Amino acid sequence: MRKPSTCLLVVLLVTAVAAAIAWRPAPARAAGNVLTVAFSTDIVTLDPHQNTDLNTMQVLLQIYEHLVALGRDGKFHPVLAESWEVVDDRTWRFKLRHGVRFHNGEEFTAEAVKFTLDRLADTKEQMRSGPSFRQNIAEVVVQDPYTVLVKTKAPYPDLLALLHLSGGIIPPKYFQSVGKERFAREPNGTGPYRFGSWKRDVQVTLQANDQYWGGKPAFGEFVYRPIPEATARVAALVKGEIDLAADIPAERVKELETGRNTRVVSRPGQQIYIGLDTIKVEPLRDRRVRQALNHAVDVDAIVRDVLGGQAVRLNGPFFPGMIGYDPTLKT
Repeated sequence: MRKPSTCLLVVLLVTAVAAAIAWRPAPARAAGNVLTVAFSTDIVTLDPHQNTDLNTMQVLLQIYEHLVALGRDGKFHPVLAESWEVVDDRTWRFKLRHGVRFHNGEEFTAEAVKFTLDRLADTKEQMRSGPSFRQNIAEVVVQDPYTVLVKTKAPYPDLLALLHLSGGIIPPKYFQSVGKERFAREPNGTGPYRFGSWKRDVQVTLQANDQYWGGKPAFGEFVYRPIPEATARVAALVKGEIDLAADIPAERVKELETGRNTRVVSRPGQQIYIGLDTIKVEPLRDRRVRQALNHAVDVDAIVRDVLGGQAVRLNGPFFPGMIGYDPTLKT
């Protein structure tokens, strides 16, 4: 992976770049009840526990579901878990949703939750999305078919956030029957869409799960297309070849906002990535050097002239709504 420049990393510390998505109010292929979306990269895997890629997550979230989900209100909401409670400082109890089945018909029960979390916490065959599970999960206990206890190694208040991010539930019987390699090619979850096909660097096709516990999906088919070049991605949207395009360049936002057949939806980003090596890179070991780099960046000019206003200057490494955010701090 190409490493961004040091200055850009410093800018990311103090700005929240808006995630812009452009779409057509009347889907291009509405007659066929197909929703076609385009992102900048192809997916990496169909195994939810071997993924750390955000674009891949857009497909995985249609196939798999988690116990809980983080809503736009900043609160956790029930998904496959109907309710939860803290039993003691190291034990959580989850009551599971009844009447849910995986795409192959296998019933969703506490055994699936235990199988999933045990796999993520396994120290022998380590999952790419499993480090926090290995560090924090001590034991998963099935109390009854629809009740599970999650025991942590120490008090761990971030358990819900961990389950929301990386805890896609998989079917134990199906996984054990097909093996991990085939499972990564032929996924099976409880989500609103079931796997259809994946042609690398061309498209992923998902079919509506008509038996979905949450109701019939809005579209009969969900198509994910990787279009690396931003210009080509925007052109495909304008021509009606796709219905939604993500990763819109800041300089194209106003054009699409005023387009006859296009609209733009954006929201502040909620992820910070800082890649400064403050241990091995000699100049960056000195805090004064890091401070100098930060002060040398004209954040307001970058937001205005480079990002076209599609960013908000932050006062530190926290977003509004995050624990630890202090709105009284000055930049």
